[in-house]
Amino acid sequence: ISGRVGFLPVPHLEVGASFMTAEIPGEEPPAGEATDGDFDLFGLDASYTRGPWTLRTEYLDSTLGEHQGAGAHGAEAATTIPETDWTAWYVQASRTFGKWEPVARIGEFEADGNERWEEDNQSYWSVGLNYNLAPSAIAKLAFTSADPDEGGDIETYTVQFAYGF
Repeated sequence: ISGRVGFLPVPHLEVGASFMTAEIPGEEPPAGEATDGDFDLFGLDASYTRGPWTLRTEYLDSTLGEHQGAGAHGAEAATTIPETDWTAWYVQASRTFGKWEPVARIGEFEADGNERWEEDNQSYWSVGLNYNLAPSAIAKLAFTSADPDEGGDIETYTVQFAYGF
């Protein structure tokens, strides 16, 4: 079950909240029994647009409950997969110049409770340039620098095309 509600409390500002709840099945191992884990997600978001400027932010918090499963593809026996909590947020600013839109973003991802996910904890920043091809189509180019808790910095270039329908 999931949903989102958004409203416009004042001109130019949209505020929203989202949720999801589900049962996630444990992967069946060759030996032992798998059980389901409860998954819950809650999010808040806001978007402020005035003239050519847009400021967006989002916060997500989710939990996957402890359950039994293979733990890794090909595991021989069921293991306990610990309860894991994830939080993530970002803040993004952009300004349009006709069809062009420079954009900057900062954010963070953090997992707690399962070492398999904790090694992905990171903060990041990104700068990019979007080109609005049509009201429902956009081309994007971005550079992102991530600073994971473990290991060295990760720098990536991304090229995307998005079409909404």
